[in-house]
Amino acid sequence: MRKVLAVIAVVCVVFTAGSAFAAPRHGKHPVPPADRRMPPRMERPVMPAPMPAPRHSRPRTFTPDMPPEIREKAAELAKLRIDLEEAMTSRPLNKEKALDVYAKIHKVKQEIEAWRFTKRLERIEERQKKGLPAVPEVNPTPDETPAPEETPQPEPTEIESEE
Repeated sequence: MRKVLAVIAVVCVVFTAGSAFAAPRHGKHPVPPADRRMPPRMERPVMPAPMPAPRHSRPRTFTPDMPPEIREKAAELAKLRIDLEEAMTSRPLNKEKALDVYAKIHKVKQEIEAWRFTKRLERIEERQKKGLPAVPEVNPTPDETPAPEETPQPEPTEIESEE
């Protein structure tokens, strides 16, 4: 009799443990039955990777036709910007150094922009020598739009039918 009771106890323990292990779970929290589930929570939206800045808003430090002395000034400008950020974030604030670096940045930017402006004037002068407008028009008015060239149309041929 004791053997029968021991076997029944073992079967009950295995059945109970098997049922407990077979229940669907996610981590430490059991999943409720389908009829008692809550509606899905609004999850925080995944933010996309930041887009690069449009071309007109990116700093224009280097261009392919830049002479070496202007490239050196552009590199100096990048270093000065780092120095300015360092001066502005130091504690205590070093106001004199920040103003000095700012003045240097302003001077270097003026030199680079003066070079760019002279290059632009040279491009305008070249366009005018060629008889083109100083700046190409993006959307010409309908009066200035060239008429499409007429292409010769083939002469219609008669289709001979067998009668």
